[in-house]
Amino acid sequence: MGRFSRSLIAVFDAGAMGLTAFTATGGQPGSPLELRVLWGSTLAAGLVAVIVLLAGPPVIAWAAIGYILYAGLLATAQPQVLVLALAIALITVAPRPRESLAWGVLIATVSAFSVRWLALASSV
Repeated sequence: MGRFSRSLIAVFDAGAMGLTAFTATGGQPGSPLELRVLWGSTLAAGLVAVIVLLAGPPVIAWAAIGYILYAGLLATAQPQVLVLALAIALITVAPRPRESLAWGVLIATVSAFSVRWLALASSV
């Protein structure tokens, strides 16, 4: 699959997440949790789309995917299936750091737990 096709998929995914966030919150940021989960995931998906489109640094794309994984798995008591589906969809189109999926998954995992740690530290 070429970069243009991957870019279209990433832009579609980011747009779908944006529409979901807008519909769920009525266009307003809402609670801090909705802001982190829905709107944060929308911004992170948009960042991945830009990196795919411009052939930017894969590390940033995978860190953004890590934020989406945080929002889907660690931000709430129950997993957010739609947000997790977004992360999986973006994993398939994101550029691989060092041409390795394992590096990407490692970066996303470290990013997800780092955001979780920051969220816990800021709530104390």
